[in-house]
Amino acid sequence: MSDADDLVHHGDILDIDIVGSFEFDWRGGITPEGFLNGYDRIAEPIFALCKSESQVADSISMQLGKILRQPVVIVRIIDRTKRPIGILTGAIKTPQRFRVLRDVSLRELLILSGGVGDNAGGGIQIFRSRDASCSEGPDASRDDSPGTTANFSQTMNIRIADLLAGAEGANPKILSGDIITVFETLPVFVVGGVRNPGQLEYRDNLTLSR
Repeated sequence: MSDADDLVHHGDILDIDIVGSFEFDWRGGITPEGFLNGYDRIAEPIFALCKSESQVADSISMQLGKILRQPVVIVRIIDRTKRPIGILTGAIKTPQRFRVLRDVSLRELLILSGGVGDNAGGGIQIFRSRDASCSEGPDASRDDSPGTTANFSQTMNIRIADLLAGAEGANPKILSGDIITVFETLPVFVVGGVRNPGQLEYRDNLTLSR
């Protein structure tokens, strides 16, 4: 995703430049509710969370148009380094914390982390916390609503076999704040009247005869 197409996230710092008018310039972040935090040059609060730079600029321009003649507003996200941290953990060769600054898929993230470990089971879970990131919503095509935050936490479960096979929906886009867990194999204990009692690693294709 290019900077021009990026959306405002929690933790971002925005710079607002009113061309030819220093009095209305501003720099700062957003509130937990998603409004510009402390931009008091206009009466109405400006909602910025999950909006593009140009859409925030249009909202400000509309309000400033009541007191200025044809204001030209430029909004830029100048700092993205405080966006929510994501976590990749479990049966992965290089567990890590990461911050999403561009489009990245689950498959790409796993490759960048060295791939799944030998002790990986058959599943991956992605936990997406409420309000941690921007995602495309049903109204994403509207000019005033390119993205939305989920109003509830979400959990996605993906089979590694489906991811490797390229199954539809098995390679989702990873967003800021996602917690990704690659499940480890579960132990299976074989005891009693068998030749080789002991512990085995559970796999999807494991049967009693094998």
